[in-house]
Amino acid sequence: MFIFRTAVENIRRHKRKSILFFMACLLLSLIMQVILINLQVTEREYLEIRRSIPVTGRVTNLTGTSSSRLVIPEKNIAAIENCDFLKDKLYQAPVWFTNHEIDSKDVRMNNSYYGLATNSAEATSYKEITWLEGESEKSLSDEELKIIVSKPLLEAENTSLGKDLDLYIHYQHCDAYDVISYDFSKQHTFRIIGFYTANDNEQDRQGADILVPYKAITALHKEEGRRYLMDGASFSLVDPAEINAVKEEMKKTGYLSIAPGAVPSRKGNALLFEDSTFIKTATNFEDNIRLNKIFLPVLLGALLVVIYLLVNMLMQSRREEYLLYRVMGMRRRSVGVLFCLEHILIALGGVIVSLILSMIMGGTSWMQGAILSLLVLLCICVGTMIALVSIGRNSLMLAVQKND
Repeated sequence: MFIFRTAVENIRRHKRKSILFFMACLLLSLIMQVILINLQVTEREYLEIRRSIPVTGRVTNLTGTSSSRLVIPEKNIAAIENCDFLKDKLYQAPVWFTNHEIDSKDVRMNNSYYGLATNSAEATSYKEITWLEGESEKSLSDEELKIIVSKPLLEAENTSLGKDLDLYIHYQHCDAYDVISYDFSKQHTFRIIGFYTANDNEQDRQGADILVPYKAITALHKEEGRRYLMDGASFSLVDPAEINAVKEEMKKTGYLSIAPGAVPSRKGNALLFEDSTFIKTATNFEDNIRLNKIFLPVLLGALLVVIYLLVNMLMQSRREEYLLYRVMGMRRRSVGVLFCLEHILIALGGVIVSLILSMIMGGTSWMQGAILSLLVLLCICVGTMIALVSIGRNSLMLAVQKND
């Protein structure tokens, strides 16, 4: 208690030096807090950028010149479907329907309905879909024979929502040259689970009369020993920062890199990513974060050295006071504890105020602030002890004679 009371009394006695040291500790501690805040803000902005800038991709031919009317192997669709890095997966392919039996070779020339086998209503520009109760867009991911039709088709077939509709499906045939033709038809019964209507000035970009689950059409083809191949596929990344991992995984599944000089074909075996904006923005943030992390230890080290030098300078100005305590019979260790306690009490006030200001600014956490505070206090103790060692090099008698 004697040392504590003496330390408090010394702080009051050296009021100017105590205020100066308090302000220095407050300023230096606050600078360190601001450095950490800047790094954390940059990292938070980077995470926000990863969520706000989408990275999309689509299947193309090897030259990258076409992403529609392709022939996409089943294994390539399966690779996208099974990749956990991807979301908003969209597959589509044409399917032709008629309400009566005709020669499938002439299906495109006759009074037929053009349909899209897909897994999402995003395949059509009609967003306002009236759903049958209990049905939703998730129904397009089923294998059940359900369809969503245009309102004109609903009126032409004189039917309504929730009813069954008998239609002929004209089956695909893909030859060795990836040419799609139609050579077989079979009647199936579909349940109408929704319909859509376009405005007078709105045209469906796909011109589809019917949307049907692609898994249902694929299953019907397999029953007949045939393949049903998608002609377009697209997706977006769950986390754009995983773009390199996605490319590597897709490469392992058989997708190729785009080769502009390759022979043009309709096979969908390459991927085109729309990632230039994200990469440019993310690279700038990553470079900034990397530089901050490189210079952060250097800046913190420099500030801690400044704290040490400041303590050392203050101690050198109190050389006579140190010697006086020694003449009075205090042990060197007790004098060291006394001076350390003075500086710690002053610095503790400075770092606490800086921590409060940092928290008000929405900066570092209490844990990080506590660690910084400990570093500051440790430097103060080290500076004080080194200064005491320097002071103590002079013998007590020589110092007394010098004062005389």
